[in-house]
Amino acid sequence: MKEDKKLTLTEHLDELRGRIIKSVIFIIICSCLLYNFIGVFLPILMKPVGKLVFIAPTEALIVNMKIAFLGGVFLSSPFVIYQIWQFVSAGLKETEKKYILIFGPMSFILFVLGSSFGYFVIIPIRSEEHTSELQSH
Repeated sequence: MKEDKKLTLTEHLDELRGRIIKSVIFIIICSCLLYNFIGVFLPILMKPVGKLVFIAPTEALIVNMKIAFLGGVFLSSPFVIYQIWQFVSAGLKETEKKYILIFGPMSFILFVLGSSFGYFVIIPIRSEEHTSELQSH
């Protein structure tokens, strides 16, 4: 999209619809690709918990699909963020665009730190508490 051209509301909505469709298609493709490698990711995700117990026959399939979908969202997030940025940046002034150089990398670093904290600290503590609650009943 050209920065100097003013768009009407319907043109903005057309561009937004196109970017949303591209993002959804990319998420679906990434999720389908990751579903083929679920055997690699499942042991890594189970490590802090120990083992999984499936009560219903369809539960294992649903868990695999959820992991593939969330992994697809995670894997496609750079593309989705790029699509969002391309849509939003057209309406920003040059001084406003400079802030992304600070907040973009900082947001990524804080996201990785928070995810790591949850995976390595919170999940093991919470799974131990949950296990001890189950054993006491």
